[in-house]
Amino acid sequence: MGIDRRRSGIHNPSVCRHVRPWRSPAARRKNMIAVGETAPAFSLKDQFGREVSSEAFRNKHHLMLLFYPLDWTPT
Repeated sequence: MGIDRRRSGIHNPSVCRHVRPWRSPAARRKNMIAVGETAPAFSLKDQFGREVSSEAFRNKHHLMLLFYPLDWTPT
């Protein structure tokens, strides 16, 4: 069972205008950090709306960020 893209809104212009334009792999790599390199400091909101800083995890835990693209959530 697949997604009916016509009904899901993926081809709807009002939905597609929020999707960033495609960038070449070389352009994406330009902004990426190397494996093993320290990530820059950042803060994000958790599922409860509280601000969480990457600094709170530095030298304490492993930190993994996970994104679900096109999940239609307000992230």
